[in-house]
Amino acid sequence: MAKCIELLFSASSRNDLRDKLKTVGYSKERIESQLIPILIIRNEVDVGHASSGITEDDEISVLRKFVDRSVLNVGSLLMAVSQKISVTDDFLAPLPESGPIDRAKLIASLKKYLSDSQLEPISDTQRIIAAT
Repeated sequence: MAKCIELLFSASSRNDLRDKLKTVGYSKERIESQLIPILIIRNEVDVGHASSGITEDDEISVLRKFVDRSVLNVGSLLMAVSQKISVTDDFLAPLPESGPIDRAKLIASLKKYLSDSQLEPISDTQRIIAAT
């Protein structure tokens, strides 16, 4: 989810990201409480960090709730960005230059993917699977 936010906005810093998230229409408070923590948690509780071995039930419960909330928040962010793009084509920064051949291959692949039907929700019920 953090990578999605970072790639979507191509921000050079968290302050730059905050500014870009404001253009979507989110208040400073919502950005700080609902989106920036996704980046922070990725940096603090990632598999490469010592804290990834959390075993306290309360900590695990909070992290699971946070992940559930983050999935919803990133989904809402994607929908908001989609709405902005439908009104303003250049709302997001263009893709970085990768050369005409690479770009052509990418566009051809995207056309192929678009010919398949989109994913539909499998269920309205969220399921959390925990490894013990």
